[in-house]
Amino acid sequence: MKKDGAKKHGVVVTAAGYGGFPAIERTGLVPYPKVLEKVDGKPMVIRSIEAARDAGLHICAVVANPVSGARVRFACGHAGITAHHEVQPEQTGPADAVMMAASWLAARGVENFLTIAADMPLWRSQTIAELLEVHMADQTVVSMGTVARSPQYPEFESYGRVVRDPAGHIVRVVSPRYAKLTEEEEAAT
Repeated sequence: MKKDGAKKHGVVVTAAGYGGFPAIERTGLVPYPKVLEKVDGKPMVIRSIEAARDAGLHICAVVANPVSGARVRFACGHAGITAHHEVQPEQTGPADAVMMAASWLAARGVENFLTIAADMPLWRSQTIAELLEVHMADQTVVSMGTVARSPQYPEFESYGRVVRDPAGHIVRVVSPRYAKLTEEEEAAT
């Protein structure tokens, strides 16, 4: 990644989801947080942070939920990772989670940051660095790394769909769980 003068870059790792947590309501037991599940020997959240750090993003905030926040903080410490930790008290979505960390990043002089979902641990540091580089070169407000749908990867069907206009610009992101797409939008994803 090219150095960009005195500008500082950071990362927000969102780990505030409740994947698999309905068991709490049924049983009262706290399940093991999905973001701490290991992929190739390392918890997903650690892999996500390390990929960002290897891409040059050393100022890091991690946002977790109140159920798994202490475990995520412990896992980071155990892995030797120093990061700022926030707890998102209510399940109000990833944008709210990012906003919780944005003021902390701004107070450290961070002008641009990437947001990485902790449960997507296969991002390569090279891809993260390239995304930041393109974002800086294009001077856009928001840049988004996306993947194309493919019958080879049916699990992508459960991901949010990025709806684009005819010029290829992002119009909105639709969760297949909560919203239906029009035929035109389905064709544009």
